Amino acid sequence: MLLNQNDGYHSTWAHVGQSHAAAEAPYLAAIRTLSNDHPVMAILNRIEKTPWGVRPNLENGLNSGEAFTGPQYYPWSPDAARDYVNQLYLSGESASFEGNYYRSNFKKRGLVDSSFGPKLKSFPFYEDTSVVTESIRGFFETFINSYYPNDKAVAKDTELQAWHHETTAARVYDFPTIQTRQSIADILTHQAYLSVIVSNVMSTNGIHLNSMSLPFAPAGFLQPIPSKKGLTEKDLSTYTWVLSYLGKVFALIYPATLLAFMPTPEGAVWQVSTYVVGFRPMWRDTNETLSHLFDNDDLLAKTNAKTQAAAAKFKATMMDFSVEVRARTFDENGLNRGMPFIWDALDPNYAPYWSVI
Repeated sequence: MLLNQNDGYHSTWAHVGQSHAAAEAPYLAAIRTLSNDHPVMAILNRIEKTPWGVRPNLENGLNSGEAFTGPQYYPWSPDAARDYVNQLYLSGESASFEGNYYRSNFKKRGLVDSSFGPKLKSFPFYEDTSVVTESIRGFFETFINSYYPNDKAVAKDTELQAWHHETTAARVYDFPTIQTRQSIADILTHQAYLSVIVSNVMSTNGIHLNSMSLPFAPAGFLQPIPSKKGLTEKDLSTYTWVLSYLGKVFALIYPATLLAFMPTPEGAVWQVSTYVVGFRPMWRDTNETLSHLFDNDDLLAKTNAKTQAAAAKFKATMMDFSVEVRARTFDENGLNRGMPFIWDALDPNYAPYWSVI
């Protein structure tokens, strides 16, 4: 329960620094420098749809409107959350743009191509991320190559060079120079990785469907964690109202020692209603999902036949991958890809294609 509680709080706030802030700072620099007619701007606008409401929405929703006096159900204050997110970003840990390209980041952490340890036996996140990210990269390479005839044309694009210069003012760390067609494709791929993959896995149907349910993942405990094993009836006497509130049925299901730490009924309703929003069940199998990232008539109408074919290929690949994800089952040992759970957070027909809250 402690692990899930901390994981839930971490995913809530770390995803702000690791996905939203890391993607929005380059986007803000682009808004200041790229014209609305620039092809790169068209892609950024598609990925970063309505991003600016995340902070007030988090504060109002997750803190139950107690922005300055503290949340009612979390054990930590909003100020603690802000301090953490700021530290996470300003330290460069999440703001290091090129250094956090997904393969570079995993390699730096020894998770892939490790020189000092054995290969991981199971890494579902990396396996699925590779399929999605490399498919995105394939589209961007075709898209960029169709617009720029060679690398010299990229270097002479004054808007792109202004964008790179502006990222310093926007406090983007380690933003790569833009001198080649491949560099732009890599930048856009990482932008999509932050907004589509990282944000979704840490905030939407990823974490919320897997490890934020009651009673195993309360947002906070109703009383301090015991310093020694065992609780007496006297210890629980203050909390007998919890039992009366929930009724004898729940008292039969869960031991009194567990109920004493659980949120109040109002707190339980708050947690369920708050996090159920993150499931996005209404978006499953709609055009808001990852399969439809480039499936936009206005965007594709301005591109050539090769780019339109690349968009169709991406969509077909994602549709096939969704079928593969949904067909996953447990083996005779109760495992799926070596893990005791089925990891399906990147189902392309469920995961949203844009950086939602």
